[in-house]
Amino acid sequence: MIKSSSAVRRRSFLLPVFVFADNLKLKKTKTIRNINLTGKDYWEDKWVNKFTEDGAEPGSFVVETEAFLRRRGLRTVLDLGSGKGRGSLWLSAKGYEVTALDISPSALAHIHSLDPRVKTICTDIAAFKGSGLCFDWVLADLSLHYWDDTTTRMIIAEIYKALVPGGCFSIACKSVADFEYGQGRKIAADTFEHGHIRHFFSLDYMRELLREFEIEKTAETERREKHYGHYRTVEAVAFKPK
Repeated sequence: MIKSSSAVRRRSFLLPVFVFADNLKLKKTKTIRNINLTGKDYWEDKWVNKFTEDGAEPGSFVVETEAFLRRRGLRTVLDLGSGKGRGSLWLSAKGYEVTALDISPSALAHIHSLDPRVKTICTDIAAFKGSGLCFDWVLADLSLHYWDDTTTRMIIAEIYKALVPGGCFSIACKSVADFEYGQGRKIAADTFEHGHIRHFFSLDYMRELLREFEIEKTAETERREKHYGHYRTVEAVAFKPK
């Protein structure tokens, strides 16, 4: 089991819910190079300049999880760290009521321009508050491995609050067996700074984080995708007790 790490400093941005005009387009800006970006600036640069595809092709973890959950009658989905919507747009097209949460206004504007049915929330995941929300499914596909142990646990607690009783939480994070493990400056247990902070998960750590949930399945998986290339993850599907 991974030991709790010391706090890692990270800028946090809390912005209001964005409502975008139907004709708003995502514009490519001048690429920012040789700058160690953090927070909103890092993700704006990534979604505008680096990952320029539409993002409508879902990740394999999302596709597999949706197939696993299909007969459970889930309706409302919160996509944490949605980026340009490769999961959100696909799920909306399948009939789910989707809310996309991301720190990048440009990424959310892109989602809205392609599917105005998708609701958007622009905020840092670390600032997310789950009280008063009622989602059937919270999805976190490679979006919760950017914080220290303390912050990660706080985010998981807010996700628990955001779910209805019996609701599902599906999560995929980079594994300690991933090819990028150990790159950069080590700042905490299994946590490195290399352009941005990356906290790698083990199966034991994932299970311990989800101890308040009823864990349906966990796995270590190796994937190859156009979006992220070749990588290894620790994945889980868990439910809030009814």
